[in-house]
Amino acid sequence: MVRAKSDVTEIITKYSDTVFKLAFVYVKNRSTAEDISQNVFIKYMESADKCFESDEHLKAWLLRVTINECKKNFRSLWTRKTDLYSTDELSMLVNTPVQTECYEPLLEALMKLPKKYNLVIHLYYYEELSIKEISSMLHRKENTVMSDIHRARGLIKEYLEDRNYDR
Repeated sequence: MVRAKSDVTEIITKYSDTVFKLAFVYVKNRSTAEDISQNVFIKYMESADKCFESDEHLKAWLLRVTINECKKNFRSLWTRKTDLYSTDELSMLVNTPVQTECYEPLLEALMKLPKKYNLVIHLYYYEELSIKEISSMLHRKENTVMSDIHRARGLIKEYLEDRNYDR
C-alpha cells in the first residue's frame, strides 16, 4: 500500500530541500544527492503503514533515512573508487550570487570537513536540531556530539585562518 498522491506531493514540497541539502553535504555530489533524495521519498511513499506523530517526527524520520541512504551509497564499490567532490557545486547550497561570494570560503571549509563533523554541523546549524535530537538520530552520546561540533568549529576556524579570510 502506498500513500495518497496529495500527501506525498505536500511532503516532497515541504522537505525536498532539507533532504537534498543533507544528502549533498554528506556525499558532496549533486547527482548522487538527487538520487538519494529520490530514494528517500520513495521509501516515504512505501511506508504507508508508518504513522508519524508530528511534523518533527516525520522530519527526523526523513533525515535518518537520508543518512542511511548516504551510508549505503558509500558502501558501494563505485563510490569507494571515485572522488566525487566538486568545488563547482558549492554555490548550489546558497540562493543568490551575493551570498555565494560571501559564504564560499565557509562552504568550502564545511565541505572539507570529515563526514562525521560535516553531518553534525549541518544538523545543528542548518536543520536546527538540538544536541539531544542529533544524539538520538545518530546513535551517539550527547557528549560525543558536543565534542564533534567543537572539533568541527576548530577545523573550520583553522581552514579560514589558513585562507586569511577576515570578512
